[in-house]
Amino acid sequence: MKVSDLSKYFFFLSLGLVIFGWGLAAERYKVFPSAVIARAQLALEALRKSRDASDIESDRYATRMSSEPLSAPRARRLAGNAGDNELILVAGGPDHLTELNPDGGCLAWIIDREGTVQHVWRNDLKQQRALCEEAQVSIAPGKSSVQVFPMGMHLYENGELLVTFIARGTFPYALALVKFDPDSQVVWTLPRRNHHWFSVDETGFIHVPYQDVSDAPYRLGESALMLTAEGDKIFNEGIMVVDPNGRVVEEFSLLDALVESGYPALFDKGKSDDVPT
Repeated sequence: MKVSDLSKYFFFLSLGLVIFGWGLAAERYKVFPSAVIARAQLALEALRKSRDASDIESDRYATRMSSEPLSAPRARRLAGNAGDNELILVAGGPDHLTELNPDGGCLAWIIDREGTVQHVWRNDLKQQRALCEEAQVSIAPGKSSVQVFPMGMHLYENGELLVTFIARGTFPYALALVKFDPDSQVVWTLPRRNHHWFSVDETGFIHVPYQDVSDAPYRLGESALMLTAEGDKIFNEGIMVVDPNGRVVEEFSLLDALVESGYPALFDKGKSDDVPT
């Protein structure tokens, strides 16, 4: 064997030992590329499940396409023609319309069909940070920053605006239901981790989802079934009814409602951990 061949042999052997040693160290001490490999494994597992034909009924979700062309174009309009006075409510956030409020953007605004802004509600970052404290949410593991933004909205005839707030980077992510006057001042705040979309009935009462956190495992009523989670907490979602002044008049847990109605088995995963029954 030539000296040059022997040198190449020892070089590749040494390189292999270094790679092997680094792999052991990465797994034990969770250094690079441990996190990359973990994410790749999760992605591979998600891809495998999405392609597993045994987990879904293909025909059930298939879309039947007709080979016949449409006789005429079909169009769906977002809204009917309300004339020149039609106005649109647009939800914003901390990075929206900062030219009108450099200190925090605009919470929401009203525009006409020509794109002219007719009115704005300013975003108050300090007030939103206070919402996180009042709702008793904390920065989620692995997150370094928090961003609060509006989700559901309802505009009253007097110009007051009702808004649900949620957050990125917190646990839980739901924050509050807040009513603002036309000048962006808070009328009342309900920091009960309300979130997403809600409805206001003809009497002015508000029906809005809320999010509690319960310890896991969570026993489903008097049954032997337990709702588990990878961590030690679960989201216990519910619906509450709020009067026009921001006072809760009724609330119920969706989990408890299903259990009390005789459906605890809806949460039983049966023989598979992937497919609930």
